[in-house]
Amino acid sequence: PPPPPPPPAPGLQADKEVAREAAAQTGAALALFSEDLRDTYSVAAAAVRQDGLALRFASADLRDDRDLVLDAVRQNGEALAYAGVNVLKFDAAVVSEAVRQTWKAARFAIKLNMEAMLEAVAQDWRALGDLLGLPTPPDQAQIEELVASNPPAIQTPQLRANRGAALAAVRTDGLMLRYVDPDLRMDEAVIQEAMQQNPEALWVAHSAVRFGAPLQKLYKSGPMRARREPNGKFGYFDTGGRVESSDDDGEEEEEEEEERDAVEAENTAAGEDEAIQGGAVQGGATQGESAAGDEA
Repeated sequence: PPPPPPPPAPGLQADKEVAREAAAQTGAALALFSEDLRDTYSVAAAAVRQDGLALRFASADLRDDRDLVLDAVRQNGEALAYAGVNVLKFDAAVVSEAVRQTWKAARFAIKLNMEAMLEAVAQDWRALGDLLGLPTPPDQAQIEELVASNPPAIQTPQLRANRGAALAAVRTDGLMLRYVDPDLRMDEAVIQEAMQQNPEALWVAHSAVRFGAPLQKLYKSGPMRARREPNGKFGYFDTGGRVESSDDDGEEEEEEEEERDAVEAENTAAGEDEAIQGGAVQGGATQGESAAGDEA
């Protein structure tokens, strides 16, 4: 915040009307007033409505006043850092309002309800790191819900090796597989979940398993190709963001494979016939040349 203005004349520092007017112009002026004025609600309210961070200059009792703190966080969510313990512990509405103003307010809370945590993570995935550092951090189920709401949150260092969080992320955005711990990038179950959301997730899996037969077979399957080639011969179908196989898909694949085998067999047979005919012609030409030589 800007530095406080020069202090008023000594006789004016205790004048409530002057103090209120000064605070309304520059909230940080609250720091210059007498203790009695900093404990006066109307003066402190004028200050925090102009600059929420001026809450730090209010008296300890006023920093536990719900209405004053609410005014402060509405002006600047990070004013929650200066709220009294009673507000932080027991007033979820004030804390939620601060988080709505800025996700950075989450780091100053003691406990957040799920709605406020979702709001913070929706604003910026980095908020999840702050939530994990709270005195009452989110539990595993909440972590998974938060990651699912904003998948890049799996980049939070504490969560990269968390299998449940990784699954929540890749089920929403398969390419988030690139950010998880290397061991999870080799976990075929996690990789397959990622590929169900986005087949191209295969290429961010660990190189040690990327070219394995099971994953390659899944990647080349009809349903996966339909997702990868939405405008190609395989068409496009919507399965709610997931690839689902069916008996019909298997039958179609078998029919296509039989057709390809039949075409290859025909080509092979045609090639053999041409070779035989070519050999016969070449043999006839050789005999003709030999006869001509004998006559000569």
